Amino acid sequence: VPMGSRRTFMFKTESLKSLQEWLTEIRKHVLHSRGFKQRHDSLPFRAQKFWKYETVSKLDIQNLAETGDLILFKSRGIGNSAQRLLRGTIYDHVGIFLRMEQNELYFLEATSTDGVNIVLWDDFISRGWHNAFSKMVYRRLDFDRHPDDMENLEKFVVDAFGDQYSLKPGRLVRVGSALEAREIYYSAGIVADCYKKLGLVEESQPSSKFYADKFSARKALGLKTEAELGPEILVDFKIE
Repeated sequence: VPMGSRRTFMFKTESLKSLQEWLTEIRKHVLHSRGFKQRHDSLPFRAQKFWKYETVSKLDIQNLAETGDLILFKSRGIGNSAQRLLRGTIYDHVGIFLRMEQNELYFLEATSTDGVNIVLWDDFISRGWHNAFSKMVYRRLDFDRHPDDMENLEKFVVDAFGDQYSLKPGRLVRVGSALEAREIYYSAGIVADCYKKLGLVEESQPSSKFYADKFSARKALGLKTEAELGPEILVDFKIE
């Protein structure tokens, strides 16, 4: 239990032997946990009900994320808070991960001010851009990533944004700062377009009707195939 939490947990067993076995296993997990080794005593994003949330580190994202997985953002600032309150939403921004050549991890996003950005995850961390958000969650896409679907998505990204980012099939290299998109995309709209290229969302659904919270766990996205988005997992940047 993190320091500062008043939460206690009570366990009941059928016998003293079972209790001893439980204690042995719990002690083993605690001693080998990342939190114990690094004395990680913070509560992620001030989440007092920490036991209800699975948490990953920035390094976990680097190792786990695959093309099609999502990252949802809750931005700091009074204006952003007011907008979420008016809309009844939790998140105001969403990006889609792209696993590219040499195992590099990027995410594709769009804003009304900067247009489309393809951001290297390592840059996002090292430059401190994550500090602009009070909360981020990761959602894994459970999906049979067929080569044809991956090719459709790659072609869409290259055709749409390749000139500005020196994109070539199978290769992604960032060569500039934020750009003006050929057409202004909001973040959820471009994610919806990418999901259409993967065959996950009906083409008839207008991408402009999508918003970030539509990709959250509390909304039914209605994917076409047997694909499924996993639960929301908190990204805790205090964990190394």
